Amino acid sequence: MLERSVPTVIWLQLAVLCLLVACAHTGPKMSQISIGMSKVEVVRALGPPRSAAAKSRVEVLHYRDDNGFWQYEYYFVRLVNDKVESYGIEHRNKRVTDSDPPLAAQ
Repeated sequence: MLERSVPTVIWLQLAVLCLLVACAHTGPKMSQISIGMSKVEVVRALGPPRSAAAKSRVEVLHYRDDNGFWQYEYYFVRLVNDKVESYGIEHRNKRVTDSDPPLAAQ
């Protein structure tokens, strides 16, 4: 039977722990987002976005949730005048932009 030294086992456990911590999920955190929140509140709840785009008074924050084994879910938060106007799941091949889908009447 193959015996492992204590330091090897400890390093292996640390590696697994780091991997689990690195795979924090954005998806469950999306339930903390609500219409009217500020950008500061969104970033505090979800962390920094993976990417962002802004035009005039509209900014879209893009997030990606790593489900493991190269399986991802994409989310967006769209802000108008620094307040959440819409948020939710984003399709990888159809990203939400400042004008698509059209903004709600204000």
